[in-house]
Amino acid sequence: AISGFAIADPKLLTEMVEAMLRIVIADCAPGEAVKVELSEATERTRITISGGIGMAFERLYAALELSEAASHGPFGSIARGMGAALGWGAVVSYSSQVGKGYRFAIELRRIG
Repeated sequence: AISGFAIADPKLLTEMVEAMLRIVIADCAPGEAVKVELSEATERTRITISGGIGMAFERLYAALELSEAASHGPFGSIARGMGAALGWGAVVSYSSQVGKGYRFAIELRRIG
């Protein structure tokens, strides 16, 4: 349903969401749930992924924004998606705290 109403490159959006899920799932304790939410409003569609144990925010920031390692693996997929999202008029945010888990959010601009 998202692709019919929100502005995004479907391939890059899929890669970014899958990478976020891979990171969170890999960080979960056995039996722990990953939370995925989708909400649609008049002008925005929001996808939120959260869960896991988390890492220090500074480490996540470095993995996504500062490191050469951001060009590889799931962190690279997220970094590429974040860059492309600017062209879609989207906003991608993230947070992490040890013991509280990860939280990734993608807000896409709606066209109808």
